[in-house]
Amino acid sequence: MGNEAQVISVEGLLNRKNLAIPHYQRPYRWTTENVSQLLEDIVDSYKKGKKQYRIGTVILHKNEDKLDIVDGQQRITTLLLILKACEENIIDLKYN
Repeated sequence: MGNEAQVISVEGLLNRKNLAIPHYQRPYRWTTENVSQLLEDIVDSYKKGKKQYRIGTVILHKNEDKLDIVDGQQRITTLLLILKACEENIIDLKYN
């Protein structure tokens, strides 16, 4: 990954095994309102027939063998938490 800007899918970003949040980044502080707004924006985009929804800029910095998330860590963390919750609910539905 060079210094050039790229547009990649959330799936492509989250499938990277070497993402890290540097210690100097602020702690996770998104509220229920922030998460709801993100989900509403995604759903509204889908309802409008858009094939893609851009979550905004994410800046990564290569740091030895990992990619530090310099900007976008709140959105990425939120998306991972949502995916994890969905995964757990699917497993619960499958085995209950």
